[in-house]
Order: sequence, then C-alpha cells, then structure tokens
Amino acid sequence: MSKKTLLEIVQSTLGSMDSDAVDSISDTIESEQVALTAQEQFYELATYQRVPQFEVLTQLVGLSDNLQATVMSIPVNATDISEVKYKHTDSSGSTFFKSIPFVEKAVFLNTQLQLKVGDASIAENVLAGNVRVPYRTDRGPTCYTTFDDETLMFDSIDTVTQGDTTLHNDSSLVIAYIIPEFTLDDAFIPDVPVKLFPQYMNMIKEVNSYEQRQISNEVRTKRSERQGHRNRHFASITDGSDKGYNGSTGKGRQLGNGRNYGSGYNRTSKGGPLFN
Repeated sequence: MSKKTLLEIVQSTLGSMDSDAVDSISDTIESEQVALTAQEQFYELATYQRVPQFEVLTQLVGLSDNLQATVMSIPVNATDISEVKYKHTDSSGSTFFKSIPFVEKAVFLNTQLQLKVGDASIAENVLAGNVRVPYRTDRGPTCYTTFDDETLMFDSIDTVTQGDTTLHNDSSLVIAYIIPEFTLDDAFIPDVPVKLFPQYMNMIKEVNSYEQRQISNEVRTKRSERQGHRNRHFASITDGSDKGYNGSTGKGRQLGNGRNYGSGYNRTSKGGPLFN
C-alpha cells in the first residue's frame, strides 16, 4: 500500500462506512471527525509502537546559564532518548565522544551532595527554589540523571582542559525519538512508513466504524492486530531485539516502557526511569 494524503484517508474511511463522499476534510462534520481520528491514531501508533524512522541522531540543548552549568534540555518534541554522549578532551588536546550512563536520581544526589562547595574544583547548580546541587569542574561529565523529565543534569564539567563554563550543544550527541507533527490539511501525508500504512488505515477505520456507527468490525480489528504483530517484528529486525514472529527476544536493547518495542510518553529506555 502506498502512502495516502489525509483527504484520501478520509475518503477511504468514509467509503468503508457508506458515508457521503467529500472533496475536502472540512466538508462535513463526519469528515472532520475522521480527520481528527487519523491524527489521534497517528500519535497512538507512533507512541506505542517503535518506528525506527523516528529515531534521529541529534544534540542536547545547552542552557547557556552559568547558574545551571551542568544542566541540558532534551531535544524539542523528543519522547525518548538513548545513547547520550559528550565530548571529552584529553591531556594532549585530542577530543573524543564518551558514552555517559544514566544513574537513578537518588544515587546521583547521594554522590553529588558529598561534594564540598568551597573546595577547589567544586561549584554548584542553582535550581528553582534556590535548590543547590554541587558538581565537579575539573573533568568532563561521567554520568547524568533527570528530575523533571525535560532536562538532564550531569555530574561535572571540564573548565580546565576544555575551558567550558557551561555544557553546550556542539559537544553532545544523542539518539532521540521524535514524532513528526500531524497537520490537518487535505494534502498532508502522514509520515508513516509504507509497511505500517495498512495497520494505520485499519486503526482509523476501526475507530471510526465504532464511534460513528457504534459498530465494531471484528475482521478489521483482527487484521489490525495481525499487522501490528508483523510490524513489531519488522521493527525489531533493525536492532536485533527479536528472534521472529513468535515474539521471543534476543539480546537487543529495550526501548519504551521496558518492552522490546515502542517508545512511549513515559520516556523510558533500556529499563531506565527516563531517557537512557
């Protein structure tokens, strides 16, 4: 199945319900409702089933705030991140990206609060409410955590070799799961991979069949479920997390809410409580 415009999706869905034909998604209340359902199901699909095409290599966002020197924001619209890396500089001046592991917030705090502000190479972040969290200034980051699901706090910054006063974008790398925007426009084509489009269309038609007519379509529901299982298998091929249709897992990474598939709004990855 090739990709369809939103108008074509609406027309196909209305046709499956024996509804009036339309020339625009705004022609009737029913066509507008179908378009809204298409939008909702797009986000449903993208949230609860990992779509590899939505994973992008990008950067964290530096705050450029000396009072929060080791705090960075996640990329805009990212619901999941993994493989956090930050550039380090060795004594000879050579640079390299180092993987930075996630640690639980309690463990992070217990370590950082042992640092004594006033000692050499110790400074502190000043957060909202005048909350202060110390950090080292004599080395690059070695771990991070999060307290608000929107920013990451690192344990240290290299003000000596790199001369940094805050952590910044260009020294970071991260894989982010970013769901594309969905526009309610006739010509808009949802950014759903071709192999997921049959499942997507069946999701829309099933929901509308029930909501508009209060009739469930058992055949279409089972078809959508089969396609969902099939697509999860295809997705797993890209990261080795699945062995086949039977759902047995291999040693691939885990994404989403601890399952082998799916990046969700809970922003968990590899078993961590947030981004990891």
